[in-house]
Amino acid sequence: VGGNAEVVADAGLGTVVPFGDADGLRAAIEDALQRIWDRAAIRRYAEENSWDRRVSALVDEFRSIMAARARVSGVEVRPDEEVGTG
Repeated sequence: VGGNAEVVADAGLGTVVPFGDADGLRAAIEDALQRIWDRAAIRRYAEENSWDRRVSALVDEFRSIMAARARVSGVEVRPDEEVGTG
């Protein structure tokens, strides 16, 4: 699935196995069952990178880009203005 490597960004979070690699999957499962996982760290990472937080960060970035472009073009943009699709 696209984006897995970005989500499992550290070996302490899990292992990404290439699609269709049965031997790699088997090895990753065997490894996972033998490891002692830091469950609190995994949960913390997941909470810090939830969908809502990622979308919020992305919207903030778009607003920043809009404000920078507005400064260059001389157009006023309110920081609380909704980001639209039109």
